[in-house]
Formats: sequence, C-alpha cells, structure tokens
Amino acid sequence: MICQSKLYLHPDIVKELEQTSWIPNYLHKRMIWASLIASDESQNSKKRMYRIKDSLIRKYGKDWWEDVYSRLKPVYAAKERIKRIHSGPAVSAFIAKTYIGAEVEDDERIEALMMIPKS
Repeated sequence: MICQSKLYLHPDIVKELEQTSWIPNYLHKRMIWASLIASDESQNSKKRMYRIKDSLIRKYGKDWWEDVYSRLKPVYAAKERIKRIHSGPAVSAFIAKTYIGAEVEDDERIEALMMIPKS
C-alpha cells in the first residue's frame, strides 16, 4: 500500500518500517490504523470506523484507540492536501506529461505527509 501511495504515513516512519523489514511496532500500528481509517472513502466508512474502533478497544484497550483517533485529523488533512494536487484536468495533464510536474507532485506529496506527526 505504501508503494501504491494508498497509505498515509510520515516519510520518516516509512524509512523506519523499511529498515525493520516492514515489521511495525505498536506506534507504527497505530499510525497505520489511523491511515487506513482516514483513507476509506466508501459510503459505509463511518460504520467501518466504528467496527474498527470496537475491535481495537477489545484487542488493545481504550487508550490505544484514543491514540489512533487523535492521529486521524492530521491524516485527513494530509489526504485532502494530496487530493488537491490534482485540482483540474490541466494540472493533472501537466503532472502526468512533464518531468517538472511529476517532481512538483512528489514534493507536494512529501510536504503533505510531513504534516502527519511521527511520534
């Protein structure tokens, strides 16, 4: 999911995961859960979030869920900023067809992901 840009994680956390052979610790797991919840754009995303909430509380406890929940707002903000990169057909064509556009998109994506706290 990280390679496909479907998981919203701070770039330093991605490097940490890569160094640990993609085996997450508890902090990484909380960040991943927040990213999965925030990236859900289905019609039943709210119901799914509450099911995830219940299962996380049962497995890890209420404090764990509260940490995941506190991470949701920055992840949503980063996701929305990344979505705005492709704000229209002209911008999308510029990004897709030029090297400079691709570099700008990549830089903007990294800046958006840096908005997500890494601790």
